[in-house]
Amino acid sequence: MNWSNVDERVLLDIGSIGEIRRADGSFVAEVRGLMHRFDEERGRLFRATCSADLGDAQCGVNLSAPAYTDTGTVTRTDGALSIAASGIGFADGWCNAGRLTWVTGDNTGVSVEIKVHRAISGVDEFDLWQRAPQPIKAGDTFRVTAGCDKTHAICRRRFDNVANFRGFPHMPGNDFIIRMPQQGEPGLDGGSFFR
Repeated sequence: MNWSNVDERVLLDIGSIGEIRRADGSFVAEVRGLMHRFDEERGRLFRATCSADLGDAQCGVNLSAPAYTDTGTVTRTDGALSIAASGIGFADGWCNAGRLTWVTGDNTGVSVEIKVHRAISGVDEFDLWQRAPQPIKAGDTFRVTAGCDKTHAICRRRFDNVANFRGFPHMPGNDFIIRMPQQGEPGLDGGSFFR
């Protein structure tokens, strides 16, 4: 398409816009063909981990509750992917896979997923999955929310939300079938399984 005159265009293919991601001041938009519908998840999947996203209607956790969100101010940064702040108050790893949203500074309103959260001697360090569009500076403020690795244990311990857990943690997987038996394990003494 000629963007200065939109009447000048040629139809090359029919598709739909898929994933859109930002990278280094530009964006990449994925164009999917008609066959991508066969890759879409339909119905419920049976897997050990939870299929809900933390905070959505199926999950039911209120992420705006004080137990799951806090604010901080950047005290040290590499300018792009790593920041440190004091006074957040969450335990080590509490925000792994959580969200960090910039409240002030050049990146106001931008949200990023947290790769790793470390709480060491009153200082919270965050490694982010995606670079900030603008350089991060000391003094920028942000809001963080707790993260969830979608396991039954985290759902129970951190969120007390087992009633809404959307996985099947006790379902045996391929690892159960192909694993090697351990000496002394019950039922593997060479005797009958039916006595």
